[in-house]
Parts: sequence; structure tokens; C-alpha cells
Amino acid sequence: MKHLRNSGGQVMTEYTITLVVMVTVLFLNVDGTPLYLQLANAVKNSYQSFAAAISIPVTPL
Repeated sequence: MKHLRNSGGQVMTEYTITLVVMVTVLFLNVDGTPLYLQLANAVKNSYQSFAAAISIPVTPL
């Protein structure tokens, strides 16, 4: 188990690089709009559809 403790610094570096890449991707322009805005709009539209679907009353047969 001693060899697992030696990689603690490498994990921090990998997480930092991954975080930087993910944030960079979110700010890329796709079709003239930043990707984070497209993602926010997709979540908003999905939630609106979900809320509309659950608001439909169930009528007994």
C-alpha cells in the first residue's frame, strides 16, 4: 500500500488539468453562442417540458 501514497501530487495535477480543459470547453463558441449558454438553455427547455408534462391532470378511466 505504500506505493499509493506517492501519487498524491499527481492526482492534484490531473484534476487541475481536467478542470482547466472543461472550463475552456464551456466557453468555446458554437454557432456564435458560448457552449455554457446553450447548455443552460437546454436544461431550461427540458425542465419546462418536464413541468408541463407533470402538470397535466390524470383523469380516471
